[in-house]
Amino acid sequence: MPTRRYYSSRTGTNPDANGYNFTMLAELFLIVYRELNAKSFFDQNFGFECISGGGQINGLVGGEIAQYIFRKLRKRAIWPIEEHYEKYSEDDIFDMIEFLYDHVSKPTKGSFDSDNDCGMHYYEFDVDEGRKSYREDINEILGGYEDGYTLDEQGEILALGDKGFTQLFVSSLPKYKTGDVNEIAERAIRKFRQQRSSVSDKRDAVHDLADAFESIKGDVAKVLNSKDEDAIFTIANKFAIRHYDQKQLREYDQDIWLNWMFYFYLATLHASIRLLNRKNSKAALASAAPQIQDNLAWNRIIKRVRLSNNSLGALMGMYNVEISENTITILSRFNFHRDLFLKPINQKLINEAIFAELGAGWSYKSKTQERVVKETPEEV
Repeated sequence: MPTRRYYSSRTGTNPDANGYNFTMLAELFLIVYRELNAKSFFDQNFGFECISGGGQINGLVGGEIAQYIFRKLRKRAIWPIEEHYEKYSEDDIFDMIEFLYDHVSKPTKGSFDSDNDCGMHYYEFDVDEGRKSYREDINEILGGYEDGYTLDEQGEILALGDKGFTQLFVSSLPKYKTGDVNEIAERAIRKFRQQRSSVSDKRDAVHDLADAFESIKGDVAKVLNSKDEDAIFTIANKFAIRHYDQKQLREYDQDIWLNWMFYFYLATLHASIRLLNRKNSKAALASAAPQIQDNLAWNRIIKRVRLSNNSLGALMGMYNVEISENTITILSRFNFHRDLFLKPINQKLINEAIFAELGAGWSYKSKTQERVVKETPEEV
């Protein structure tokens, strides 16, 4: 179910809706845990109680869960959650949130034990779906705690970031074809967003982003003018981020300005890579279009589609296509054929095949081809 902000949260009249304290976070965490536990999301790892005579059925971690957690977290008095959550520190609850992410799974198959109305005994589980549901529920409460946190897809808690800049973290950095710019940038982002990141951590993160730019400096010059390019490196060098010397500025509020520099670099890196990918895509389009016109690539696209949906691929083979810049148009003779090509599930298949053959930057559409009505000579 999608997360929705209700009236008092939207209008700011509910003081507990956002920026709430640790006590409320602990209570909300317990609620999330109980709800998922009731749905058997932890049965695979922690086991469950069979009230029809089976007793405690151990999960993958065995019967001594508290000892297992002590071995993993090096902390005592953590489990069971219901008995200890009120004494948790912030570190404790964040540790447990990440720990549960590693041990959650969605039940998919099981059998019903009717004795004493015991209930379902599950034996098959989906880890990915379990983690997805867990993250959705946990992030709903983490986002409102103090300045806001989130549990990422690696199961690590990170800061949401300053208001207005969160989208930079939510939007994945576009992939670039050469070098390790993406790896460097992702490392910088995680360093900046880690809980209680220090001034030194933030400076290192800005340094890493400047290094990411350095790795594609030659390419960036193709899409940015020389003044903009110079400004990118001047900031890092002038404010004692890279290449230390006596002329650099050090007397500034680092906590504020390092945040600004980080967001500046990250936003500029997003824009630069998108501009470079667009430029490279246009060049690829120009070279690939003649192949499509000759039906070489189009036949390969059809072949890929037929592997998943033979009928759809066969239907595509019946029609010609038009190429206009980066768009392939399937020329259908009938409206219902056009609608089939535009059906979401079919769009997904065709787009995946186009991407596999031609790369990013291409799209397709379908339209009904206008019929040419031939005039017949009048009888004399």
